[in-house]
Amino acid sequence: MRKFTNLLTVFLSFNVYAQYGVTSDMFQEPVNTGANMTVGWFIESSSYNFFEQFEGGHLGAFYVNDLGELGCAGYVEITDMSSDEIYVLALSFWGNNSSNDVKDGLSSGEIPTMAILTTDQQIIHFSLPEFSGYTTNGVSTPTLFENIYGPSGCTDFN
Repeated sequence: MRKFTNLLTVFLSFNVYAQYGVTSDMFQEPVNTGANMTVGWFIESSSYNFFEQFEGGHLGAFYVNDLGELGCAGYVEITDMSSDEIYVLALSFWGNNSSNDVKDGLSSGEIPTMAILTTDQQIIHFSLPEFSGYTTNGVSTPTLFENIYGPSGCTDFN
């Protein structure tokens, strides 16, 4: 039982580190594993645009590899949104290549760690509460965002 508890503690430690361990150097070209999913945000110019404040930065998705470390499953630059009536931001999430023994992408059902690298090199983590997980050849159009960790301003609504 003690070995199991120690193993569980190590596993959870890796996952806690992985969840919030994104650094600016991790925003790099992911491995083309031959399996991916497209995630797209369609934002009307008249509605609130979560990404507009991060224009010029990068949006990234990250998976946990076999060593408990984060790897880039995809990233895209957040471009100028001011002239479009409907802004589309699309990101490919690369899945794991099942033909090798190395975890090099998202597994089926895995929810990636999401982060934004701002133009001043800050990392903003957020979640997609309605995203149900990676699916090879899948398409998802999330609409909700939750800032879960990162620079923040006043949080007192009174």
